[in-house]
Amino acid sequence: RFPDTKFLDRFPATPSNEITILSNDEKPAEIARKPASRLELKCEDVPENVKRALILREDQQYYSHGGINTTGKIRNLLKLRSSGASGITEQVAKWAFTERGKLVVRKGLMLQKAKEVIYATELDSYGKEKILCFYANNAYFGDRSYGIETAAENYFGKNAKDLTLAEALFLAVLVKAPSINPKNSGYKEQIRRYERLIDSLYNEGMLTDTEYKECSRKNAIEIKTGKKQFLYQDYPDSLDVVIEEVNRKFRIKLFDPDPNLQGLLEEHDPAFGITIRTTIL
Repeated sequence: RFPDTKFLDRFPATPSNEITILSNDEKPAEIARKPASRLELKCEDVPENVKRALILREDQQYYSHGGINTTGKIRNLLKLRSSGASGITEQVAKWAFTERGKLVVRKGLMLQKAKEVIYATELDSYGKEKILCFYANNAYFGDRSYGIETAAENYFGKNAKDLTLAEALFLAVLVKAPSINPKNSGYKEQIRRYERLIDSLYNEGMLTDTEYKECSRKNAIEIKTGKKQFLYQDYPDSLDVVIEEVNRKFRIKLFDPDPNLQGLLEEHDPAFGITIRTTIL
């Protein structure tokens, strides 16, 4: 069976997956807050710079193929192209067959891959802009940053709409190696990968002289320093009370005592955001 293509409209469940627990004071205090790892942009708000960067890095034939980037696969085998072998639609199709980011192989890898190819052609009929928007909102850019808006804020301290072409291309580079964090020891490696990309794009005529000069200038990529904190606990004693009460009253586990399981506040990427307003002063 194939996933319903309507998942493109249903995910994420909330525009932000931030989790906040508030007091009942006249000016509510934050008892605890888990910053969002996912911030949704409406399709009309995804910047053209971002769209272009993702296409240049991931799928240069995106608007001309029917869901399967066969030309890109051939050119990748011949080592002639700068973008990846799997096109954007194929990557979204693969996500549809995963559980929490882990590939679920039910009846053999080859059968699953065949299903992904068939499903990608089905997704393509849903509309290029819808798929590209979904990809921009859900691609993983490392450091607990899902989607271009979260990545822009995390790495550059700005909204996606304010990204330069250079910054958008740099973020597109992170998608293929999100475990190499440019905010620490991975900076030099990611810069090398970025420089190889813009050199390749320029040689292929995908960047103008002016764009290449701008992208390759010194300080074109300035990463925001400092490590993002994953959970703020301003009132740990109150938080313990809230954890117990929420579990008792709603059967929602904010923390799970089982080391093999995770509560909402422990999750790498919760599927939805929630605000809990307490009676605590």
